Amino acid sequence: MSHMPRLPESWLFLGRSKELNERPQLREICGKKFLTFRDLDGTLFVTSAHCPHMGAGLVSGEVISRACSRNLRTQIVCPFHKWEFDAQEGHCTRIPYAEQSPPPAWAKLTRFPVAERGGLAFFFNGPQALFPLPFFNDEDPNDFVSIREAQVHQDAPWYLVPANAFDLAHFANVHGRTPESRPRYEQYERHARVIIDYRITGETWADRAIRRFKGDRAQLDFTVWGGNFCLAVSSFGEPGPHQVKNRMLITLEPLTERSSLTRIFVHSPRPKNAWSSLSERIKMEFRRWLSQQFFLAEARETSNFHFSPRRMIDEDWPNRPYLLWLQSLYSAESHLVTPKLPPIHESPTSARPMEI
Repeated sequence: MSHMPRLPESWLFLGRSKELNERPQLREICGKKFLTFRDLDGTLFVTSAHCPHMGAGLVSGEVISRACSRNLRTQIVCPFHKWEFDAQEGHCTRIPYAEQSPPPAWAKLTRFPVAERGGLAFFFNGPQALFPLPFFNDEDPNDFVSIREAQVHQDAPWYLVPANAFDLAHFANVHGRTPESRPRYEQYERHARVIIDYRITGETWADRAIRRFKGDRAQLDFTVWGGNFCLAVSSFGEPGPHQVKNRMLITLEPLTERSSLTRIFVHSPRPKNAWSSLSERIKMEFRRWLSQQFFLAEARETSNFHFSPRRMIDEDWPNRPYLLWLQSLYSAESHLVTPKLPPIHESPTSARPMEI
């Protein structure tokens, strides 16, 4: 999988909504630069960061709000030659010293789709969003709140970290989680999902506390979109009103070709009053810490990671079909030649879910 793209064609974390304002800001991910800004109405934009004319950086440019624009659309103005660009469509609308000639067709910024939810802002790495901003299955985003993120640096590529959720063998070895039965695995056109029932067999103080208060039964429901945008629900205890759920929105951001940053946003049902709000926030902070420790343990095991897809065996399930699916997703769209895995009995499909 050495020919995976440098950046996933998926949703990437942009920042906290409250930190993004009318002043243009630069967001750089693995060497690729993006420009973000708002207009006076609060609309958030993400575009390419350099003027297509002579490459000037637009971060020091001026934002002309639609209310002040001649064509009633928000413009970003290059600080070097004052070329004006439509923020929504990206094309050049005015060259002040060449008013009599239409702007050339190549004078256009790339515009990236943006979505804001619960105080968090994301953008899609591509001119069109290939799927809506995901959320937990069968849940309404308006019913949930999140707290500050936890971060873990991984010495592994962005596409390999989520694959660990599909790697049954590592759960017992690294996390003290022993699968009870063959998991349910599903794959679709843009996302894959695995549901694993397991027993908590670890001997950390947290594992012992969970077994004492909730028993050793647990489940992981993990969905990954585009290879980097993950939604994980860990359930502890028997199903019912006393079952504890830890909901994590997880994004993978490439740092280099061989390292990545994991961002973990713990979500919880919206509290009904001030007292429950304080109580829930304390619980969320604790779950945030536990989630970070979980990924830190994984980061230690994947330090100096060197992965070859040719070294996997049929028993590496469902990690192997998941990686096949991810490889085919990007090789088909990028038209890149990627190393192929040996054939397996299960043949992935991109049209409907696969349950094995």
